[in-house]
This record gives sequence, C-alpha cells and structure tokens, in this order.
Amino acid sequence: MKKYSLLIFLMLLVFTIQAQNTDIFSIKDPIIDSTLTIGSRNFLSPLYIVNKKCVIYQKDYNTRIDLNADLGSFRFPKHHGYNFALDKNGVYFKGEFVGTDTTGFEIVGTMKYQDYKKEQATFWKTKDKLFLNTTEIKEGIDVRSFTRACNYGFYFKDKDYIYYGHKKIKGSNAESCSESLNVPNTIYDKNYVYINGDVANFEGDTLRPVNHFLMKTTKVVLTLYGHQVYPEIDVKTIKPLSKHFSMDKNFIYLGTTKMEIPPENFNNVKVWDTSNSGYISDGKTINSELFFNLDAKSFGVVPRSRYVYDKNGIFTTKWDDKFKKSILLKLPLNYNKTPSEENTFISNNFQYLIYENQAFDVSTEKIYKELRIGIKY
Repeated sequence: MKKYSLLIFLMLLVFTIQAQNTDIFSIKDPIIDSTLTIGSRNFLSPLYIVNKKCVIYQKDYNTRIDLNADLGSFRFPKHHGYNFALDKNGVYFKGEFVGTDTTGFEIVGTMKYQDYKKEQATFWKTKDKLFLNTTEIKEGIDVRSFTRACNYGFYFKDKDYIYYGHKKIKGSNAESCSESLNVPNTIYDKNYVYINGDVANFEGDTLRPVNHFLMKTTKVVLTLYGHQVYPEIDVKTIKPLSKHFSMDKNFIYLGTTKMEIPPENFNNVKVWDTSNSGYISDGKTINSELFFNLDAKSFGVVPRSRYVYDKNGIFTTKWDDKFKKSILLKLPLNYNKTPSEENTFISNNFQYLIYENQAFDVSTEKIYKELRIGIKY
C-alpha cells in the first residue's frame, strides 16, 4: 500500500513540474472595430476596405495593398464599381494612386474589348485633365466635352471630333455623330461610316451613312450590320427619315422591310423613333396593329416614353394575361385640349407624364390634377 502511495505521489509531482513550465492561455472577448466599412455591397474582391486607422485595397484573394490615404477625405464617387476612390490628394484607380486635383471628377467610360479575357481600360477626367487608367492623356482633346460616343467598342467624342480610344479621327464631325448605335466597332457621322477607327469602304468605294440600319457606296446600298447588299434599294435616291426609317423613290423602309405606303402619300409621312422601335403614319394608317383604332392624322409619340396620343387622348400598352397579347389603355385624364408635343411630355426623371396641368405617376398610376402653372417637374 505504501509502495502504491509513493508511486502516485511521484506522478503528481512530475505533472506539477510540467504544468509550471507550460505557457498559460486565456480567452477574452474580441475587440470589435465598428468603423469597418466596405466600398461595395459585393464582398468579393476587388474592393476597398476602410476602417478608422487605414484603407486597404483587396485586389484579389492573395493581393492586398495598404493605401496611404487621407482618412478624413476618403470617399467613393458615384458608379465607381470596384475601381475608383478619392481623397483630398487625388484619385485611386484599382488601388493605384494618381495625384491630381479631383474637382469635376467624372468616369467617362470603359473601352469594351471583344476579347473578354483582356482587361478593360477606363477613361476618367477631372475639370482640366483626362486619364486612361492611371496615365494622363495629353493629345489636344477637349476634356470638358469628352464623353462616350456609342454603346459598344472604343468610340468617344468631344465637341469637335470623334475618337477611337484617344486617337482623333481626322475629318470626323462630333455634332452629327450617331447615338445608340448597336453595331460593334462601327459609328458614323454626316459624312462617313467608321469601322475600327477608320473611314470604311466596300469593294474599294467609300461607305457613307443612311441611318442606323443602312449605308451606301456610289453603287450599292447595304446594311451596317453584316454588310448585306440590297440591290432593290435605289442608291441614288435613298435618304434617311429617322434612325429606323428611310426612303427611296419607290418605297419607305423600316430597316430593310418595305412599308405599304404608296409614293403618292410620301409627302404626308411622319415618323417617330423610340428607344427600341419606330412608328410611321401617312395620315391614313399607322404601322402597328395595336394602334389600329387611333386617329392617324393626329397620332403622335411622347418623346422618351412608351406613351402615344391622338385627338382623343393619351394611351399606353399593357400585357393582358387573358388574351395573351398587349392591349391599348387610355389614361383617365381630363382632356380639355388635344394632346400634342406642346402640352404633353415626360418628366426628366421619367416618373411623371405631364399633360396640360395634370400629371400621371408612371410607377403608381396615380393622377395629380390642377397643378400650378410654372412648377418644375
């Protein structure tokens, strides 16, 4: 018994000595920094991370950049995505600092490469300087008017010229530059069609614009997209009526489709372009079955909207689940005058349709009447 007691005593003694030579650990509540903010709702990198002591740009999973930013003035501009931040000393683009006066800072646009694997390059500017990523562009461009010129590719413009990236296209005319053209690497002005930044030609003959669908040489008419030749269109008399419509001596065309309007009614033709469609009337018919019952002579389209009108009222379209088609609905306004371009328009924020002294809320469909004349919408 004494022998076992001695053994237990020796084992406890060894354990005590080992415990005394072991580090002692303790657990405490974490200290939470409530000032931590993230420059994007998306928690994936890249992104800027800001707390009360520092700013970090998390470029990717393995790369983080500690920024020597001024915390008191550090901020994000509108629509910065993951790329831009500002402080009193300059601009941060993808974590790289550019020292410049930030007055008038604006993101102009990104050159969208067709190769999605190639990194995109972004134009941005301040009041007096233009940059591409982190490089200042000093090539005689009018910075204050420099803006994107089309939806696709590399085209930009200032008050005078069209640019392919920051390369000036000599002889181009910015004032007549095509807008909302959805043809890759293509743009036009009143003089020429440009493809990949150069004056375009077809079979050795210079291409000139007709509208958003057609272009021509001295010999043929062809499409902007696909360059398909249409020999039945008369090249000598073809002319634009709008972005969607054109006319030669024989026909009126919607894109390349012939309209059923006889030449004797050409003088009465009116056209309206909307964001994704076009309407035409010769005073007798309208090119839409949906508007079959509307008065063709007084028909009109409210600019920048999906609303149309005639002498009887203002109308909109709505999908009908029962009949599985769009139907025409008349807005329940008090019509004391015929709707026209002079008394009917959409507000700058697209929230209200205004007719005379009444307003129709586009989102809630609520009507406001007896509005005060002179109020700003």
